[in-house]
Amino acid sequence: MNGAKSLGKKLGYAGAVLSIFEDGYNDNLGAGTATKVTIGVLCTVFPVAGLTYAIIDLSVGVATGTSLTDRIASGVDNAVKN
Repeated sequence: MNGAKSLGKKLGYAGAVLSIFEDGYNDNLGAGTATKVTIGVLCTVFPVAGLTYAIIDLSVGVATGTSLTDRIASGVDNAVKN
């Protein structure tokens, strides 16, 4: 059980770091990136809420083509730019 918990945390933090690399690669680093990283870290620190959020996030992504996290990040970026 501890091994799975440790692996889950490592994967969660790795996902947050990958968000930074993805936005950097797409030349889109900004407040939205910080928002995505914050969401990723919070989902890792609070795994029950994180699992619930992940299910909602993936469901929105499958249904619309854009994940909830990306929608939130875009909204933050647009609010900061204006």
